[in-house]
Amino acid sequence: MGTVEHVMLHELYEIIAERCQDLCPGYKVLPIPQICFLANRFAASALMQPKILLEASLETGFDIIQLHLRFYKAYSSVAMRVVEVINELNEEKPPEESFDLMVMIYERVEEGDPRNWGFCTPEKFMVRYSPRTKGISLGTKGGSWTQGGHPRGPNYKAPRYPWHLIPKRGDSVTPNSLAMEVINTGGCFCLKRAVGFDLWGLNDLSFVAQPVEWFGKLAKVVLVGVRYKDSHLLEAQRNGLHKPTVIEESYQVI
Repeated sequence: MGTVEHVMLHELYEIIAERCQDLCPGYKVLPIPQICFLANRFAASALMQPKILLEASLETGFDIIQLHLRFYKAYSSVAMRVVEVINELNEEKPPEESFDLMVMIYERVEEGDPRNWGFCTPEKFMVRYSPRTKGISLGTKGGSWTQGGHPRGPNYKAPRYPWHLIPKRGDSVTPNSLAMEVINTGGCFCLKRAVGFDLWGLNDLSFVAQPVEWFGKLAKVVLVGVRYKDSHLLEAQRNGLHKPTVIEESYQVI
């Protein structure tokens, strides 16, 4: 039901945009994918109010699966709305008090009734949604650091392009990644610290990865990450997992 609501509001935004183009001189509908991004943002904003969602996010350790169950909204809607709320919160805080959040949702690309799906392999999954706060900048060129320690330009570059250090929309499952471990084992994983993004460790990350099953078949893998210095924000999510596999450290592998 949550996915249906999101799709309906998404389509409503596009209909309104088309009507505005007909009625308002000079207004033009944005092309795809820009219009899709704004439509998704509109749908997520309409479905979840910021104050209540922020309180629930902090309470659950930004557990997208638990938030999905609590608000009964699509995983993608929850992820996009949480990231947007954190972006708005960061604008009101000084830089030293802000924090970054990233979510990657891998979806199984297989048609038909999930109960009839075949054998589960990593090749059947891809990143469908990858919202992240503004402090997480991806690119193929290195970024620089200001005197205050804040990045200018990409702070997660991809030296082996097109293999990205942080998974983003359209990416497949990379070898030895958290997503591959979840797909192969069906369990939950906690990566305490991912290193190797800069010389000072300012961009080190911490992640939690969980599976989502439909009718006993793995359908999604949800990754939630923060900077290592903010890893306490994920504590409630980690504590709620059933016998997760804990990885102490990895080098540029998420």
